[in-house]
Amino acid sequence: MAMTPVCPGNSAPLAVCNIDPGSGIIYSPGCANYTYVNTTGTTTLKTTGGVYYGLNCIAVGTTWTATPYDINVTGTTTTTNNLTAQITAAAVGFQGVPGPGGTGVRFTGSLVVVTSGTPGGWNVLWD
Repeated sequence: MAMTPVCPGNSAPLAVCNIDPGSGIIYSPGCANYTYVNTTGTTTLKTTGGVYYGLNCIAVGTTWTATPYDINVTGTTTTTNNLTAQITAAAVGFQGVPGPGGTGVRFTGSLVVVTSGTPGGWNVLWD
């Protein structure tokens, strides 16, 4: 069975990309998408599965935290999985990553980030 790859929205021509054999998702640590989050609450970043690379603190705020989740809905059942533990912005430039060296972790449902505290700013990196 041939799989149609799902390409990231901001592919870089010189980036090295990998294809996940199970899902056909193309991902690369060199060409991730990002979403700037600077409000408290729940933010849905992507609804169709992909790769979560981590958070980068742009502005600290006060006790500014973020927790990334993989949320799957099947029929009437919702399953919520933490992609990492809660991350607190320690300083501008602080990075909270799910694996060493920017290694991403695959999510199969929706990528959702829940933030709390006095807002600063996070860049959330994903494909």
